[in-house]
Amino acid sequence: QACIEYGFFYVINHGIGKGIFQKVFEESKKFFSLPLEGKMKLKRNDAHRGYTPLYAETLDTSTEFKGNFIGLLWCLILFKMMKKFMFDVLVIVYVILGF
Repeated sequence: QACIEYGFFYVINHGIGKGIFQKVFEESKKFFSLPLEGKMKLKRNDAHRGYTPLYAETLDTSTEFKGNFIGLLWCLILFKMMKKFMFDVLVIVYVILGF
């Protein structure tokens, strides 16, 4: 419901320590401070969610959902995307921690 009404939600009490978040933000700052050539080495493809250069995506507001069945379908799609995102975050955390 939060996705439909507000477009986002904030997760609390997830058990991930602040130190992990700090390390992830530090690593992301390092990545985004690289020149474009360095970031493009990790360009998005079918195998993983990589870097997408500025202006490479277009947001189309004409497809905005209005709280109908399509809006419910969007939540299902978002749920699947969030599962993939959380897996990607866990992989990053494991790499940072050296597992």
